[in-house]
Amino acid sequence: MTRNSLIKRILTIFFSILVFSSIVLTYGYVFSLLGNRSQFSQFFFKQFLNHESDNVAIKYPTIKLDTIPPEITVITPQNEVFSKNSILKITVKEKNLNPVITINNKIFQTDNTGFLIYPFEVKDGKNTFVIKAQDIFGNKKIENLELDLKISEPKRIPILMYHHISSKLVEGNSVAENLFGEQMDWLNTNGYNTISFSQLNDYLIYGLALPDKPILLSFDDGYIDNYQNAFKILINKGMKGSFGVITSLVGTNAHGSRFYMSWDELREMDTEGMELVDHSMSHKYMPKISDNELIQELLDSKRIIEELTKKRVETFVYPTGGYNNHVIEKLKEYGYRSARISGNYKKMSLENIFTLPVIKVAWGTSPTELGRLIQNI
Repeated sequence: MTRNSLIKRILTIFFSILVFSSIVLTYGYVFSLLGNRSQFSQFFFKQFLNHESDNVAIKYPTIKLDTIPPEITVITPQNEVFSKNSILKITVKEKNLNPVITINNKIFQTDNTGFLIYPFEVKDGKNTFVIKAQDIFGNKKIENLELDLKISEPKRIPILMYHHISSKLVEGNSVAENLFGEQMDWLNTNGYNTISFSQLNDYLIYGLALPDKPILLSFDDGYIDNYQNAFKILINKGMKGSFGVITSLVGTNAHGSRFYMSWDELREMDTEGMELVDHSMSHKYMPKISDNELIQELLDSKRIIEELTKKRVETFVYPTGGYNNHVIEKLKEYGYRSARISGNYKKMSLENIFTLPVIKVAWGTSPTELGRLIQNI
């Protein structure tokens, strides 16, 4: 036998042993992962991992099953609702995918965030619900709800209408930033809690509960001073506002400088808890335009804002307060749930949810004067 052939044979034997050892190690490791503690797997682990001594303990990996039940959070109607239909807003938190959700023994599916809406017909008196969430390991959580409901009239929620928040613009629809801060302090001191149009819609349509003394701050047009002043003040005071966006004017200039908020600024405001609502594509007077223009002004602008926020835009602010029944029907067709006019305060109800009235906050309105306006609605 030549020297080269001898070397080849030795190498062949060596690699065969190496492959066989790898197979045995893999086999033993897989069985140990599965909790197999047979003499076979123990033997090979001792041999190839140098655990020759019987008094050396071998630690095998173990699989710990989840024993934590899902968490269920439910937002319910308050005691008074305003129609014969309402909803439960249910959120299920569970680290295991796709827990089974049953409500009164019927199976429902959450979205990818664990959220679902459960519509139900309101009974005058007791309304009972059994909500169960069960994960793939059999862990379950059960919530028993009993709601005592009656159909009534909604209370009036103040909606304050602002435009510019700037001391540089002495106009009837402007409020200086220092005075705006004082107004917000007055609201906080007197126990008011700022809400969004989305919350107001849920209250009027389904009777879902609002915080004590709710109030809505609505800003028109998307001016840059809304970002520089109003937004900063609201964040510092733990409050929120709803800002109407004219999509074709975002980031544009007027009077020699940038006059409207940019998309980045709007995105930041949305991220920080402000609400963006639609104020049309180009601020046209809605009753005087064609249906094709309405598509652009009502629907295309809505989609642009939704693409930015990844949230549903459900409230429209009429430019210059202009609307008619045809415009309202188009808003309903395009998926809006409410709309806001520029008119003075009147009765708030489900019937006028597409003509929500406002309190106009004018230049020089003191906190005390604002308080009188709010309390007189």
